Amino acid sequence: MMREGSTAVAKRIHAAAVPATVTRESRVRDDAPDLGAARRATGVFFSLLGVSVATWAALVPLTKSRLAMDDARLGTVLLAFGAGTIAATLVATWLIGRYGSRRALVAVGPLLCLTLPLLALAPSSIALAGLLFAFGAFVGLAGVAANAQAIAVQATAGRPLMSSFHAMFSVGGLVGAGTCSLLLRAGFSAELATGFVAAMLLLLVATQRTGLVADVADRAVRAAPARRRVPPMAVIAVGAMTFALYLSEGAVLDWAAVFFHELRGYDVASAALGYAAFSITMAAGRLFGDRVVARLGPVLVIRYGALLAAAGFLTMVLAPGRALGLAGCALIGLGAANVVPTLITASARVSSLPTGAAVSTVVAMGTTGLIAGPALVGFLAQRTGLGIALGALALMLVAVASAANVVAARPRTV
Repeated sequence: MMREGSTAVAKRIHAAAVPATVTRESRVRDDAPDLGAARRATGVFFSLLGVSVATWAALVPLTKSRLAMDDARLGTVLLAFGAGTIAATLVATWLIGRYGSRRALVAVGPLLCLTLPLLALAPSSIALAGLLFAFGAFVGLAGVAANAQAIAVQATAGRPLMSSFHAMFSVGGLVGAGTCSLLLRAGFSAELATGFVAAMLLLLVATQRTGLVADVADRAVRAAPARRRVPPMAVIAVGAMTFALYLSEGAVLDWAAVFFHELRGYDVASAALGYAAFSITMAAGRLFGDRVVARLGPVLVIRYGALLAAAGFLTMVLAPGRALGLAGCALIGLGAANVVPTLITASARVSSLPTGAAVSTVVAMGTTGLIAGPALVGFLAQRTGLGIALGALALMLVAVASAANVVAARPRTV
């Protein structure tokens, strides 16, 4: 009985795609995916995203110097990445709904890898902007597809897995930044360093692509005529909560070092410790997050996680000591670690919208928060002060905690 209960979701998914005349034995033999292979493959594609973004981040100062761009021009060019990402998450609704996350990942994975050395070779700022738009689009599409694939694998497993997949993104970021830094320090040119990283990623994509699973749960939904252009309110609510969490992450990324340097007297090198503390606790929290979600459930994970992150922001801006300020950043990372993975999982459950459409809507709203958030914090900080602007994010996270019951909506039916 326990085993039957834990695999009920997987059986329902497979039954939607298998004729009734097929025997139970042949259904298990022919259609059941290899869960271990599926988990490895999905984890690889999340790592691919982390490595790719971190590799580009390592190229930014070199590219700025090579193309002789000033800060204003570089900032303008970097907007192309965000524009491409947001545009792709909107297109992903149709693309994944038509072809599925497996085909989308297999198609976009190599393109994402091949764009990396092209970024290092961009001959002008205009060419770089065009390549960054394409790179951002590939990252956005692969991000939506990877999350949709993770939901399919999680449904097959019958237990939470999303946090561990998002942890692989964090691990990929650390590996990508470290590898690129070591290659550049060893005397590799930017072109050779990115070419090496791209070759290794292409090899991983080629070896892991067969482990991906089909989005069987969405076949019946895709076959039905579309009746709704505007996403359901439950999906929009989950997207708004994701927007808030991504905005908070972007604020720590772009403003924590400034806060510690200008308001707490840290030197420039030490000011980056705040984001380091945030990153470490977030990665650690996600590595153990699946167990936490399985034990507490999605509502409590979102509620307690958002409240812990809110406490982190208040500690960061109110604590008089330096160590407590860094502890606040660590609390933000630990609290936020599993909220976004839980929200993305919930997006496919709170309505009858196909997984691809639900996930792309939520990821698009979250990405908008990540990109626009730092600018919003800066706008508020100019009028109230940076400490108040960062502290105000705690109120936003408390609102997320109060809305946690949204993810307890009825499960989607197929």
